[in-house]
Amino acid sequence: MNAPASRRILPALFFAAWGALFSVKILAEVDPDLFFHLKEGQRIVRDGRFPLHEEYSFTAKGRDMVATEWIPQAAGWVLFDAAGYPGVAFFHALLLLASLIALYRATGSALPGELRILLIALAAFGYMNFCAARVQAYTFLLFSLFLLWTRAWEEGSEAAPWAMAVALGFWANMHGGFMAGWFLLTGICLLRLRKTGHPWELGPSLLGAFLCFLHPSGPMAFVYPAWFFFSPPASRSMVLEWTPLDFSQANAAPTLLILAALAWTGLKGIAAPFPWAALTLALLAASLRGRKLLPLFGAAAVVSMSLKLRGVDWTARRRKACLAGAAAVTLAMAWVVWPAEKRLASGLAADMESAYPRAAVEW
Repeated sequence: MNAPASRRILPALFFAAWGALFSVKILAEVDPDLFFHLKEGQRIVRDGRFPLHEEYSFTAKGRDMVATEWIPQAAGWVLFDAAGYPGVAFFHALLLLASLIALYRATGSALPGELRILLIALAAFGYMNFCAARVQAYTFLLFSLFLLWTRAWEEGSEAAPWAMAVALGFWANMHGGFMAGWFLLTGICLLRLRKTGHPWELGPSLLGAFLCFLHPSGPMAFVYPAWFFFSPPASRSMVLEWTPLDFSQANAAPTLLILAALAWTGLKGIAAPFPWAALTLALLAASLRGRKLLPLFGAAAVVSMSLKLRGVDWTARRRKACLAGAAAVTLAMAWVVWPAEKRLASGLAADMESAYPRAAVEW
C-alpha cells in the first residue's frame, strides 16, 4: 500500500470504529430526556406550535419557556416517526462523528496523520460520557466547526467570521451552547479590532447576536443561556451534568487522560493569532464547575495541542507510538461500550421498563 493511500485509509478505519461505538452506546442507552423532546417535536410538527409555554407540569403550567431546542426536537420527531429509535440513534452518532471529522481537519495537515488520529481519539473518548440521543450533540458539532473556522481565519480567511455569524442564527435554535460559539466569534472580532482599530471589525459578532434574536423566543433566546450559566436557578444543582466531576469515579478517565496530554505538551508558547491557551483554560475552569462543558474543553484542548506540537520532529518511532496510543484509547472506548452492548443484546425494552415501568407511565 503506498503512503498516500494509507494516509486516507488509516483515519477512515478509526473513524468507522468510533462511529460504531457511538452507535452501539446510543442504541443501548436511551436517555430519558429524549421522551420529552420527542413529545415537543410532535407538537411542533403536527400542531405547528413552538414550545413557548409549559404544558406538562401541574405547578408551572402556562409559565413562559424559551424554545432553545425546537429544531432538534422537530427533526428528532420526524426521524422517530420515519425510522423509530434506531434512526434517531444513528443520526446522533453521525453528529458526533461529524464533530470529530471537523476537529481532525482543525488539527491541520502539517502534522503526521498518526498524531492527528491520537488527538482525535482523545476527543472521542471524552464524548463517551455524553454519548446519547440528546440535543447537545448539535453543539458538539457546531463548536468543532467554529474551531475549524477559527483556524481558517488564522490562515487568512476573511469569510470565516461571517460564516460563524450566519451559523449562530441556526445554532441558537438548536441548543443553548451557541453562546460558546458567540464568545469565540466575539474574541476573533476583538482581535481584529485591536489590530486595525476599525469599529466595523465587530460586524460579524453583532450580526451573529442579531441573528440569534430572530428566534421564536426573541431576544430571550440570547439572554437565557448566559443567565442560566452565570446566574443559575437553584434547580440547576439537581441536574447531574451541571455538577462538578468526581475525579475518583471511573467516568473521569477521559478527562484525566486529556489533562495528562495537556500537561505533557504544555500550552505556553503556542504561535497563533488566536489565544488558544486562554480558551482551553477558560473551558477547563468552566467544565470543572459543570461537567456538561467537558466535551468542549476536550475539543479546544485537541486543537491547542496540535498547534503546540507542530515543531516536533516526528520520527517513525514516535508515529508508531501515536498509533499505538490511538488504538489503546479506542479499546478503552470499547470497554466503556461493552456493558451497553450486553444490555442491547438482552433486550432494550426490558431494560427500559425496569427503570420506567410502562404501567406506571400509562397510569
